[in-house]
Amino acid sequence: WMDRDGQILKTEEPTLGQTVTRTTKEKALAKQRAAPPDLITETVIPLKAESNALAGAHAARFRVHTAGANTKPPFPNSVCQVCTPAEAGGWNLLVSAGEDQAALAKDGQKDLPQAADRKPNRYVDQNDAAIRQLAAEVGPAATESLLAKALAEHVYLWITRKDFSTVLATATEVARTRTGDCTEHAVLLAALARARGLPARVVVGLVYVPSLGGFAYHMWNQIWCDGAWRFFDATQSDGKCGAGHIKVADAALDDQSGLTVFLPVLQVMGGTKIELKGVVADRDH
Repeated sequence: WMDRDGQILKTEEPTLGQTVTRTTKEKALAKQRAAPPDLITETVIPLKAESNALAGAHAARFRVHTAGANTKPPFPNSVCQVCTPAEAGGWNLLVSAGEDQAALAKDGQKDLPQAADRKPNRYVDQNDAAIRQLAAEVGPAATESLLAKALAEHVYLWITRKDFSTVLATATEVARTRTGDCTEHAVLLAALARARGLPARVVVGLVYVPSLGGFAYHMWNQIWCDGAWRFFDATQSDGKCGAGHIKVADAALDDQSGLTVFLPVLQVMGGTKIELKGVVADRDH
């Protein structure tokens, strides 16, 4: 719904079961509102043959089955994952930590940063003074990759209240409130990276959560550094991604609604089954 000037007054996201209404700050805070839907606990895909070894695995092999006939791989191929048809039906999925430098460089030539990966927007507002100050707190690093890792670790420490009270906040709001879940960590890291001259996107997908016994919705980042897109997860103290991260899509978050970034993940969650076939714990084997 829009007014005559094109200002959005209300939007509905049927998939999320959410209605967003534009109002004043006074009206919004006048009474306590119900918490938004928790994508983590309401959309878990159980993992057959679950294993805590995924937490430290360098690579993992999965068998994936999706609802209905699907001729297109449910997960995109990239330097960190390969999804191919399985002879017995379904899909074979190989996920790695993405530390092969030659493969990263080759993959980077296929997908170079775009203008949207650098520009500020509604959510990734890196030109805000608070964002620039926060980004400047991380000192210089020997390489761009080390700088990106340091920024991810900085976001992890900066967000002191880890909860699901917000569906998708702007980076400036996260910097101020120091509150949020994976989406807020990813949005803030994207802003800090861009503030330091590193093109950045958010990644939406699935992550294995041992306490839930399966894969849940997750958001992390890919940052262009040292000539390639490298993956970082600011919800982890070391900023690393592993074999338990399955990418579905990435976005610069330049879409004004913002919430459309969730749709690719929700589309693969219904009726999807994932079975663990094996892990490689050591990158040298």
